[in-house]
Amino acid sequence: MTRQMVYHGQSLVESVVTLGVVVLLVTGLIVGTTASLRYAETSRLRTYATQYAQEGLELARKERDAGWAVFARSGTFCADAAGVILPNSCAQIDNRYTRLLTYSYDVGTQSVVVISTVSWIESGIQKEVILQTTLTNWK
Repeated sequence: MTRQMVYHGQSLVESVVTLGVVVLLVTGLIVGTTASLRYAETSRLRTYATQYAQEGLELARKERDAGWAVFARSGTFCADAAGVILPNSCAQIDNRYTRLLTYSYDVGTQSVVVISTVSWIESGIQKEVILQTTLTNWK
């Protein structure tokens, strides 16, 4: 009879240990999956921001090509989703991103450094992508 009780006791301990290991494995999988999904979302948002920043530089090139006399200036401007460059009011793109274009005109080199900054809020933290180019009066 003693052997039978020890055998049942071991079976209970083995079951508890097995259950603990299974719980740890499932918890690890859930945490790993959650972190992976969060990272994928962050990457997606950053990819869109990079595209919008590149688009901002293209808008500056288009403005330069339209006329150097108007383009060659310094200042900070907003570029909305429609591609309109405005001196004030920054409308959000996709209800998330804000795009600023900063022009720095250098009289000596006859060039404009354009910095395209796209910012957004993610998990309560402001993040941004910054791209820069130098444009000249090439015509």
